[in-house]
Amino acid sequence: MNSFNDELKVTSQVDGTSVLIDKRSTRLSTLLKNLEEDYQENEIQIPNIPGQYLAYIAEYLNYYNLKDPPKVEKPLKIYNISLMYGVWEDEFISEFCKNKKELWNLMNHANFLGCESLLDLACSKIAVYIKDFSHKQTLEYFGIIEDLNEDEAEKMHKEFENQLK
Repeated sequence: MNSFNDELKVTSQVDGTSVLIDKRSTRLSTLLKNLEEDYQENEIQIPNIPGQYLAYIAEYLNYYNLKDPPKVEKPLKIYNISLMYGVWEDEFISEFCKNKKELWNLMNHANFLGCESLLDLACSKIAVYIKDFSHKQTLEYFGIIEDLNEDEAEKMHKEFENQLK
C-alpha cells in the first residue's frame, strides 16, 4: 500500500479493532464500497463484526487488491479447494476456520459485507466437508430436525435422485 489515501481504515464497533484495507480491494465488498463512496472518508465503522473476523476478512480482501478472486462453477465439479480456487485460498480458509462455528461466522460476516467471493469460498469449504455425509449426518451438521417419516423421506430421496439423472 502506497499511502494513507490508498487505504481505508475499517473499525469494528463490536470491539474497537481497526484494520487497513487497500481501497482497490473494496470492490469485492458491496457494503465497504458503498460506505467508502457515501462518506468519502478514509475511515468507516462496521457493526456486528468482531475484530478477529474483520482482520481475517481484511487479509482476504488485501490479497486481491490487484487481481480478482477465482470464479468457481456451481454446482461444484470437484471437491478440492486447492484445485477449485488455489493453494493460497485453501490454506487461508483452513487456517482460520478450524470448526463449524468459525466457518459459519465467517459466512455470516462475508454475507453482511456483501463479499460474494469470500462467501462462495466458505460455502465451498462446507460442501467439501459434507460431500460424503449420510442424510442423517447432513441433518445433524445443519441442525435440522427430520420431520418426515421414513417412507416420506425415502420417497423424497428417490425423487431427488431421479431429478439428478
